[in-house]
Amino acid sequence: MIKWIEYLNACTEYEELIENMAGIPFSYRIGNLTSMKWFLEHGARGNRFRKSYDKLIDACMIGIYAVKEMKEDNAN
Repeated sequence: MIKWIEYLNACTEYEELIENMAGIPFSYRIGNLTSMKWFLEHGARGNRFRKSYDKLIDACMIGIYAVKEMKEDNAN
């Protein structure tokens, strides 16, 4: 249950922080796992020097890690 809340918080933070980023396609501005993975791979272009970049990277990592842990918990 805690991991699910962490994931939702990361999604919300992602959506708030992505508003100020440049060159992000509309389909990746929605806070979900696919968008977070995309940002980690492609979002640094033109954004890595923005003020909230580090917070956005952290939100992506937390969201992805929470999903990974939930999958592992369900597998056991």
